[in-house]
Amino acid sequence: MFLWTRDRFAAKPERCTPRLRAVILALALLSGLLHAAWNVLVKRTKLERGATVAVLTGAWLITCAVLPFTAWPSTLKSALPYVALAGFGEAAYVYALGRAYAAGDLALTYAASRASALVFVWPLSGLFFGTMPSAWAVAASTLVAGGIALATPRTRPLTTPARRDAAWSVPWTLATGLAIGVYHSGYKGAANAGASPVVTLALALSLACPILWLTANHDVRKEAAELVRSPILWLAAAACAGSFLLAIVALARTDSGRVLGLRNSSVAFALLMAAWLGERPSRRQWGGLGVLASGVVLFGLE
Repeated sequence: MFLWTRDRFAAKPERCTPRLRAVILALALLSGLLHAAWNVLVKRTKLERGATVAVLTGAWLITCAVLPFTAWPSTLKSALPYVALAGFGEAAYVYALGRAYAAGDLALTYAASRASALVFVWPLSGLFFGTMPSAWAVAASTLVAGGIALATPRTRPLTTPARRDAAWSVPWTLATGLAIGVYHSGYKGAANAGASPVVTLALALSLACPILWLTANHDVRKEAAELVRSPILWLAAAACAGSFLLAIVALARTDSGRVLGLRNSSVAFALLMAAWLGERPSRRQWGGLGVLASGVVLFGLE
C-alpha cells in the first residue's frame, strides 16, 4: 500500500519563493516553540508517564472539538494509510518519551531524541516519498544535530543507583527519535494526499490515544486521570495540539526532513525556558544554541 501511494503522492517539487520560505520558517519555528513548552510542562509535573498520555489525550479532545468546523477532503481515503502510520508513530512516540523522561533528565532526553530523529527522518522520507536530501539540507541538518549535541548537558558519572537507572533512558530516547521520524512521515503523506491538518491530527490521535491507554499500567492510568483536572495539563495539551497542527501545515509545503530540522529549534527554546526557570546553561550549551541557530538559518535560506 505504501509503495503504491509513494508513487501517487510523492512530494511534488514546488518553487520555493522567498515568501514561501518565510511561511515555512515561521510555521516550523512556532511549532517548535509550542513543542518545547508542552514538554517542559510535562517534565515539571514529576509524573512524566501519566502526563504524556494525558497531554496527548487532551490534544486529541481539543482537535476533535474543532472538527465540526473543518471540511472533510474527498481524498481522505487515499490519505488513511499515512494517517494510520502517523497514529502508530504518535503512540510509540508518547510511550517512549514518557519512559525516557521517567528515567533521565529533561535536557538530555529532549535534545538527544530530537537529534536522533534527524538520522531517521531522511531514510524514511526516501522510503515513503522517494525524496532525498540536498547537499544544502544535509549541511543544515548536520549543523542542527551538532548544535543539539553541544547544547546537551554533559552526563555525570554513574556513581549512584539513580544515575545507573538514568542510563536506561538511552534506548528509550533513541526509540523516541525513531517515532518522531515515523509520525513526521505519516503526516507528510497525509498532507500530500490533500487531507486537512485538523482531520489528519484528529484521526491519527484517535488511533494513538486508545493504544496508549490500553498499554498503560494501572499507575500510569491513575496519574493521567488525576492530571486531567489540572489547568496546566490543558495548557500543555493546547500547546501540543497547536504544535502538531502547525507542523502538518508546514509539511504540506515542504519535505519532512526540513520541517523536522526547523522544528528542532525547540531544543533552543527548551534551553531558554530552563534558563528562565533558574537553570544555568554552560558556555558550551550557549555555543550549541548558536550552531543550532545557524542550521535553522540554512534551512530557511534553502
